[in-house]
Amino acid sequence: MADHETHPIFTVFTYPMNRPDAAALYEALYEVYDNKDKLEKVFKLCCDPIYWKEVPVRDLIANYWIGALDVLAREGALKTLCKKVQEDSQSENLLFVREAIQAVLSARQTTLTKKVFEEYRLVLDRKLLRTNLQELLSSNAGARRVFLVRGEKGSGKTWCRWLFEQMAEDAQAAPACYCDKNTAPTVKDLLNQLFSSFDVRVEIETDEQGLLRNVAIVGETSWKVPVETTPSGWYRALCLELKKLAADRKKPLWIIMDDLGKDEDNQPILDEQIRLFFEQFVLSMNNTATGQWFRLMLINYPDDRPARWKDISLLEEQTRSDDVQFEDVVDCMKEWALSKKLTLLEEDAIKHATALIQTARPEARLKHIHEGLITIFDTLKEQPV
Repeated sequence: MADHETHPIFTVFTYPMNRPDAAALYEALYEVYDNKDKLEKVFKLCCDPIYWKEVPVRDLIANYWIGALDVLAREGALKTLCKKVQEDSQSENLLFVREAIQAVLSARQTTLTKKVFEEYRLVLDRKLLRTNLQELLSSNAGARRVFLVRGEKGSGKTWCRWLFEQMAEDAQAAPACYCDKNTAPTVKDLLNQLFSSFDVRVEIETDEQGLLRNVAIVGETSWKVPVETTPSGWYRALCLELKKLAADRKKPLWIIMDDLGKDEDNQPILDEQIRLFFEQFVLSMNNTATGQWFRLMLINYPDDRPARWKDISLLEEQTRSDDVQFEDVVDCMKEWALSKKLTLLEEDAIKHATALIQTARPEARLKHIHEGLITIFDTLKEQPV
């Protein structure tokens, strides 16, 4: 995969001012291009000049630059900005500008190597998943934006969500919208969650079978009930409306839908209409105008793909309970100790990892390893430094 597809600054939706290298470039830019005319000139060299009107007007040039950088980020023009500034005679002899640009150009995506996400949330292996997820950052027209996660029971399918959510955060997108059997058991619940992500209220009527009978989108005057009021017709229209909201608000949305499979009695865990909705959503994602605003992770999706997906290229992960191996446990322990500024001897990490791997029960292997690590970490925290 090309570097620009996984770059932590060039592939975000809004300018990542929280990064020191990005903040240093911002400061260099407003110091060199220190008035509106200079800013406008360099902006229009980087993307379609029509977008200049979307930059909020500000009194202070520093604040003007913040809005301009957000628009350039959204249009995938930050790399072009760096090149144009490098070529500009006004800045080419200024060392601090060259150093700021070089730091940004050489930045690399590192977050998805992380294993310790929170005190009691560890994502140990998933090396292939971590690699494949990088493609979701790409703004290329042909990039894959839908990720199917399948696997045996207890193999960590749902746990993949934490990597997806971390990537949404890295991309400066809105917080990922997670839905499952508890938060969205019906298509009505799901639609309410998705539209509320854009602060839009929907009024939904369903019949006795749970099929949509009417949908009103409050405050959206352009919304019209579709001519074709079959489930597929409703869902196509609603996907189009979600795209419109995302584009109007310049707000990307990363969506995780869990529990799409069947239970132990071979019955669907969720309302079957939810699968039909996502069948349409995936089809709509094949259009770049829609796909650029959304990323989907569909967890526990059944093996029988819809026939209409045959020409759609999707990312897929098949999780296994034996994915996590000895070296993954050792690496996780080292990262945890480093994050806590504690000393963990190599021999102690090896001893603990060996015991965990050897005693993990096959029927709940990952759960046993995870709980064992938490117990070890709690013990190590109590030891004197």
